[in-house]
Amino acid sequence: MHEIVRAWVDGWVVSRGAAPPQPRPWGVTIDVGDVQHVSRHVLGAIGEGVQETVVRKVAGEVTGAGIWLKAFRDPADVSAWLGPGWWVDPEPGYLMTVPLEPAPGAGGPDGRGTLPDGYAVRDWTRGGVTKVLVTAPDGSLAARGQTVPTGAQAVVDRIETAPAHRRRGLGGLVMRRLQAAAAATGARRGVLAATPDGRALYETLGWRVEAVLTSAKFTGVEDDTVPQLTGRARLPGMRRLFPVTDQTAPTAPGGSAERGGDPGAGEWSLDEIADAYAYPEPAPGGPRPYLRANMVSTLDGAAQHEGRSHPISNATDMRIFGTLRALADVVVVGAETVRQEGYRPARVRAEFAARREAAGQTTAPAIAVVTASLDLDFSLPLFTSPAVPTLVLTGAAAAPDRVAAAEKAGARVVTAGDGGGVDPARAVRALAGLGHTRLLTEGGPRLLGQLVAAEVLDELCLTVAPMLTAGAAQRIAGGPAVPVPHRFALVSLLEEEGFLYGRYRRA
Repeated sequence: MHEIVRAWVDGWVVSRGAAPPQPRPWGVTIDVGDVQHVSRHVLGAIGEGVQETVVRKVAGEVTGAGIWLKAFRDPADVSAWLGPGWWVDPEPGYLMTVPLEPAPGAGGPDGRGTLPDGYAVRDWTRGGVTKVLVTAPDGSLAARGQTVPTGAQAVVDRIETAPAHRRRGLGGLVMRRLQAAAAATGARRGVLAATPDGRALYETLGWRVEAVLTSAKFTGVEDDTVPQLTGRARLPGMRRLFPVTDQTAPTAPGGSAERGGDPGAGEWSLDEIADAYAYPEPAPGGPRPYLRANMVSTLDGAAQHEGRSHPISNATDMRIFGTLRALADVVVVGAETVRQEGYRPARVRAEFAARREAAGQTTAPAIAVVTASLDLDFSLPLFTSPAVPTLVLTGAAAAPDRVAAAEKAGARVVTAGDGGGVDPARAVRALAGLGHTRLLTEGGPRLLGQLVAAEVLDELCLTVAPMLTAGAAQRIAGGPAVPVPHRFALVSLLEEEGFLYGRYRRA
């Protein structure tokens, strides 16, 4: 078991009051005892050491709902190895570490031991867990966190800042106090599992990523899909509903029957998904830009639930998400989405390397951020350490100091508008001028609405989840209505477990 994973597990069970870890050949099992989190299987390897055969074996032996799987590898990889009944968080976590030293000025967000007026901070230790609590002037929770020293290591856990109290330095305050408290016990390395938003904060405090973390939860499958002899869930297989072909029957692309002897017979390979979503061949006279969008929606039109898209997504949707990225020259995204979701650079994926090389593409797609104000954190890895330089699309009237900050971070600033904003049609032409003709946008809804209104969207890849959410969630495209609805034609429709995966092209 990797030493950092071992350290995280040892501290996490104390922090959460879970049972002692039970050793397994592939890692550990931890009993938690909650209805929605009965137990968790934690694989001991990280990165490329997490093997497909191990993930399939561990996941295939799970038959009870409420059991989690933690694997230190990218969700796009792990989700491809899981069968029906598994929900995969599409947002990765990050296993991070930092050297610990007693830190002067750990008391306040400005480094001098002060708090915003009216706020109070308190910390205490009980049962081996040190907690830090920051309260707002009215006494409500503003921020919190806790740490568990386990000798030379200390696990930091449950870091939270209430939404109404963010951007006041309270998260950094909590982290510095926890790090100082852990160092005072003799711990020399901090370990934590971070969300994308948390990662951005922790990196400013010296933490570094050791591995990507995938979280998956087994929600259950129908009894007749679980073979009684093996206890392993079968993959029912994705089928093509349109155009009608021999794949319309519930079989694997290679022709294996849905309930054949191979439990994984119904699973499409990444190459087969890539072929199904290939960009159109260039027309005579050279390639022209082709812009597609990739979105997910419920039956009642919600593009998210409780502010996030992952509750209405599934493992196959995430495989398609990753494949569409791997086929694109550039991924166009709005600045607000970058800020809210902690966008990361697109990674180099070995399984698509040959395909990209044959198409004359870079090793990974570039990310192009559409922004008028350039109100972005240019210290984030999206700008400082991408495989391909990040592009910033903005208007001619953008603030010179913000343009300079973007360029200093390593981004390439592209003017795509005469005023302060970005002209969608001009942005598409500018990207094509840089050699990027296979374009993909992942939103958000505001940006997609602008692209629709400008009539530059060529294709919509839409996943329809068999769910109803009600409420007032955003639709996939926002902004003012177009005078006349734009007609799109259905190109293909795939189905798996009630989820529909459609491609619609401008008619």
